[in-house]
Amino acid sequence: MSLGQTYTFNPSLLNEFHLAYTRLPITPVVPQNSLVNFTQALQEIKGLNLPVAPPLQPIPNTGIGSNYGFGPNSMQQIQSDGAFIVSENVTKVRAQHSLKGGFIFRDDQVGNEYPAPTSLSFGGGLMNNPITGQGGSNGLAQFELGAVDQGSNVRYVPATYHTTHYWGFYVQDDWRLTRKLTLNVGLRYDLYGWFRERHNNASVFDFNRTNPQDTVRLGAIDYLGTPAHPNPTIFPANKNDLAPRINFAYALTPKTVIRGGGDVMYSNGFTTVLGMGTGASESPGYNYYDSWWNDATGQGYYALSMTPAFILSQGAPNLPPYPNPKVTDDQLLGPSGGVLTMVQATHDPDVYMWNFGVQRELPGNMVIKISYVGSQGRHLTTEENRNYSYVHTSTRLKYRSQLSTELVPMPADLAPLYGSQYLMSQLFVAYPQYPYVQNFASLDANTDYNGFQLSLEKRYSHGLNFQVAYTAQKTIGSVGAGGYNENITTAAPNVNQGRGRVTSVTGAWTGSQDPDNRAGDRTLTADDTPQILNIAATYELPFGRDKMFLNQKGIVSGALGGWKLSGTFNAEGGLPLSASGPSNWLTSRPNLIGNPNLGRSEKTRYQYEHGYYNVNALEPVFGLDPSIIQLATYGTPQQQDQHDEFWRFGTMGQRSGMLRAPGFWGSNMALLKDFKIREEKRFQVRIESYNTFNHQALTPPNTGWCLPPNADGSVDAVHQFGCQFGWINGVASTPRYWKFGVSFYY
Repeated sequence: MSLGQTYTFNPSLLNEFHLAYTRLPITPVVPQNSLVNFTQALQEIKGLNLPVAPPLQPIPNTGIGSNYGFGPNSMQQIQSDGAFIVSENVTKVRAQHSLKGGFIFRDDQVGNEYPAPTSLSFGGGLMNNPITGQGGSNGLAQFELGAVDQGSNVRYVPATYHTTHYWGFYVQDDWRLTRKLTLNVGLRYDLYGWFRERHNNASVFDFNRTNPQDTVRLGAIDYLGTPAHPNPTIFPANKNDLAPRINFAYALTPKTVIRGGGDVMYSNGFTTVLGMGTGASESPGYNYYDSWWNDATGQGYYALSMTPAFILSQGAPNLPPYPNPKVTDDQLLGPSGGVLTMVQATHDPDVYMWNFGVQRELPGNMVIKISYVGSQGRHLTTEENRNYSYVHTSTRLKYRSQLSTELVPMPADLAPLYGSQYLMSQLFVAYPQYPYVQNFASLDANTDYNGFQLSLEKRYSHGLNFQVAYTAQKTIGSVGAGGYNENITTAAPNVNQGRGRVTSVTGAWTGSQDPDNRAGDRTLTADDTPQILNIAATYELPFGRDKMFLNQKGIVSGALGGWKLSGTFNAEGGLPLSASGPSNWLTSRPNLIGNPNLGRSEKTRYQYEHGYYNVNALEPVFGLDPSIIQLATYGTPQQQDQHDEFWRFGTMGQRSGMLRAPGFWGSNMALLKDFKIREEKRFQVRIESYNTFNHQALTPPNTGWCLPPNADGSVDAVHQFGCQFGWINGVASTPRYWKFGVSFYY
């Protein structure tokens, strides 16, 4: 619903006012019972004491190993979005100035309701040898035994209703200084408010407050609407989003124009990431996982993932009812707790952009443009679930495997949480009363972009028009930058990010090797495309009346005349990829010791698709010494601690320009003709061809580095059965196909 008014006070003064309201209910798609037979499944699990929430969560979401599972999507929700918008714009023309100013106010409302999904895990780790850790982690075998992993859980998230406010103000002037020079100057101020929740069902983690339930430790959960956080808004808005801009156009000659300028732009990265659709799922305490940490063997190995929590056929132990965390000021201490929180950013995401270009008119109704474009992004969205409570690298290098294998006495305040003895690593984290303290998304990435752009355009004449655009560019950023793309498929049945937020690009964020040196992983962004060429053209065939050929009346002239041929061609360089390989105690990032592209031009098609990269250009992080490989395969943690190869970082960057996916090119064409009935009515016949030249665009190669089995067929940590490093296992493009259509316009 919208209302608008445009009012002209006089020929030089104009006012525009708009008022709008939108509302959109979003409900997930529930699979039909006839397809998935949930009714029978409910009968099968009846009596097992497993909480379910039909119709969205009629059975538990069950994971088997790392690649298999069944059950409904655990992230589905019912959501209702609304927005109220008011805007005002005033334009004043005076002499050489065209002044414009105004504001916009936006009130966003989002309601969320989650079901209570149950998640059962059969990871396979319980099938391994408890001493050596070897055994293959057979998840299917563990599932057949019904040995449910510790940490399997029921998730509770209360219904919420969020509201955020945004204000934007601007003023600008198009100033014609001289007959040849025009300036565009402007200033914008944005105020992005954080959300408030109607019932104060929200919380944040205060890194500096003394924990009320463990008074010797800093770090506590603050619940909104309590003395710890009386403000109903989760964080105050950043008030430094002042964005100037200045651009110019100078007519050097009647046929040559020089353009340039610089702009600053701010955005609300929080809303971009969360999409206002997460409800309380990122509020600690309200995003509640009621987990089974029991030891089904009765040996007392509570929350150590060494024994099953329960045997499925015997039913699940009772879980306590969902508590209201605010009433008890629940701090989620101990191994079954943990914090996933929103963290206030010191700045809103901002981008500085600049450009300089020359445009020249050429003979033949053509225009050529040459431009340089650059930008810097700061405080951008990057990795999610960053842990603030981790063991620093220097400590890991000092104590090595002892941190994760040795049980040590716990201090008096931690013993009630973890027992008298627990893993040594817990003593060295920043907030040891919690198993982890993670943010939902970080807003501290930066990017630098530089691009050369060349375009040639021919305006329509003699039946032909076309445009050619070429870009050479490079984008470098910090870890995780460029790793997100928008996802609005909230109602999709099988999209586990279906909350109106963004989701990570496949392979875009592989994490920093060293959490104490994230700057060391500054590299090419996941969307860096080094070169792009686009061509589009339309040609009116020279047949029929008033054309070069068959310029006459008659059936042949009428049938062959008036046809237009159009086409597009696109070619792009490949994206940079991340490689992984056999890991040591710190990373799975391999060492780069050569050129991964060496010898590719000499390969046959089969070799190209089954060895796109030179396997000898990489090695595992611990090297290729046979004795070290033997230790990596069969050595104990104590034996590996004696060798620095197991405690170093890989030399390959997070993404390398030497490890790119294959490039892409493709073309589409269309042949069309209009048949006029009257001036305002016509038929259009179209014959369209997609992927006209039937070119195969290949999927990215496998970048999991390994070597084939040894000559005698034996395998180890490096030589692996089924190794497919550099293999291309798919085609990204569709085969050529045709479409025929008739449209009627009136």
